[in-house]
Amino acid sequence: MTGIEFIEPDEVEFLNTFGAEKSAIPGEESAFRFDIEGVGDDGKVQLSYDAVGRSAQVIWLRRDREMARIYRENIHQISVDPSGAIRIENDSSDISSVLIVEIYPAVRITDTQLLC
Repeated sequence: MTGIEFIEPDEVEFLNTFGAEKSAIPGEESAFRFDIEGVGDDGKVQLSYDAVGRSAQVIWLRRDREMARIYRENIHQISVDPSGAIRIENDSSDISSVLIVEIYPAVRITDTQLLC
């Protein structure tokens, strides 16, 4: 992972696609969070990440009940698809994976992992 640039989501893309603003996590220098509210009956999705620590967490809440919590380390990119999805990519010496969290038209999570 050394030498690979960390690519984080553009605040404007997040705002335009999901209506969510980036907020700093108190007490953390490089950690941020996006709260995506109002995804129909599917509740809300929270994305938090640490740019220096290269980690990310996605939490899907539906009617105040946690439906999914997925954590990733060694991430090298978080991006937003204009159609309404978040893409988190990570690599390690053993595994390469892509986590896709579709927000629209309904929450759907796809996790693909490949052994290197």
